[in-house]
Amino acid sequence: MSSTNRVVRSCSRLREKSTPENYTGLLTNSTINGMIMQATDGAGIVLEHRFFGLSNPYPDLPVKGAFWKDGFYSTECGNSTAEACFGTHDSTSSSWNNTGLSDDRSWNWMVCNQFGFSRIGASEGHPTIVSRHLTAQYYERGCQYDFPGAFKGPKKLSILNALAVNNAYGGWNVTTDRLIFANGQRHPWREATVAANGASFPKMALQPHLLSDGFHCSDMDASEGVSKAIKAVQDATVEYMTKWYADWKKSA
Repeated sequence: MSSTNRVVRSCSRLREKSTPENYTGLLTNSTINGMIMQATDGAGIVLEHRFFGLSNPYPDLPVKGAFWKDGFYSTECGNSTAEACFGTHDSTSSSWNNTGLSDDRSWNWMVCNQFGFSRIGASEGHPTIVSRHLTAQYYERGCQYDFPGAFKGPKKLSILNALAVNNAYGGWNVTTDRLIFANGQRHPWREATVAANGASFPKMALQPHLLSDGFHCSDMDASEGVSKAIKAVQDATVEYMTKWYADWKKSA
């Protein structure tokens, strides 16, 4: 089995270990969380905003397309049309105004209110995989429908909300001691991180930037199947954390 295939499967292995009701798998040394706890004689608490659900990555677009057509679409939409299921021009649709507690709702709140992670198509003149029908306005309408009254005026623009977070915490220019950035070269959100193409930030001993050949969440899986690059990131993370814990002195 190639290292790529091993990396791709890592998220599904994590989901097998941890269900939405039971995240105890993330507290064992089969994950990077547990490795750090074991190395530092520490304990861990999991505060998780959502289950990974169906967000595991795929090695190529045909596989992802088949999954969308044969699995995800029917699960999400049933017999509804794509417009009825995913459209954002009908505020009375049953797709909106669902105030029940769910992993998707908590994630969408953070996207609308803080992250601005709208996966939109590239601008004209640039190659795009994502449809240009998916715009920032498409996602912002969804925010207004899902959370009535919360996003209006300037706050309805997700980019302004994201800029406020970046201004508060420094964005790409953040400098904070004992902060590790671990990213995957093939992570779909890499361009929103300090590992984005063209980004150039000083790598400091107390703020290391670690990059593997992984995908989304693949560096969390500490099984023997991970690639050498992911293993190197995990080992470096444990080494940094162990040293930082040893350096910590309790306040008088």
